[in-house]
Amino acid sequence: MCTNCHLDSTMHSCRQVTMFVKILLFSNLIVTAGTSMIQDGCACDDEYAPVCGMNGVTYPNYCSLQCKYVPLQCYGECPCSGY
Repeated sequence: MCTNCHLDSTMHSCRQVTMFVKILLFSNLIVTAGTSMIQDGCACDDEYAPVCGMNGVTYPNYCSLQCKYVPLQCYGECPCSGY
């Protein structure tokens, strides 16, 4: 982050800048996580593209289905047509 910190006073300000950048990056992760569905250790975006699992449950998207380890029956909401 700071590459030319030679004096003690400069080192102190470099540490402050480094800490600020770390906090900023961490805050960005929290904001990013806010736009995702995080469940069971999986992080899926909140796009609604429904899929139907073999268990007859409609999931909001394919990622959510995979997080539950459920095989895909069809794309779209349950029940699947033609099954």
